[in-house]
Amino acid sequence: MCREDFLTVRIENYLYPKPYLGYSFEKTVEDSNISPESEKCLRDRCVSFILHLGNQLQQRLPHNINVLENISLLSVSNTLKVVKDTLIPLMEMMDIEMETIGKINVQWDNITNIKWLEKTDTH
Repeated sequence: MCREDFLTVRIENYLYPKPYLGYSFEKTVEDSNISPESEKCLRDRCVSFILHLGNQLQQRLPHNINVLENISLLSVSNTLKVVKDTLIPLMEMMDIEMETIGKINVQWDNITNIKWLEKTDTH
């Protein structure tokens, strides 16, 4: 199993020489009477398609996907923890100025001192 980030890794570097293409594909190939050359050609086209699909996903997903992945830091459950995850890495990814990060961080640490009416949802 590849432990690399799918959004940045070159998929070709981790490809098994004869990848498993799913039960349905493998069973159909096994039951058909196609020649080994035709099977290889079909497999190569399928693998090429999957690689192209993966590369297109990498290109089309937003470059700020790390920001989106870390947005859960702002969840109600994390916000109301006494000891909570820091927002600093998220703010750095968003290119917020250092002085502003300091101010936000102080407010973030003090936010648990506010009396909250709603503690389960962010409507």
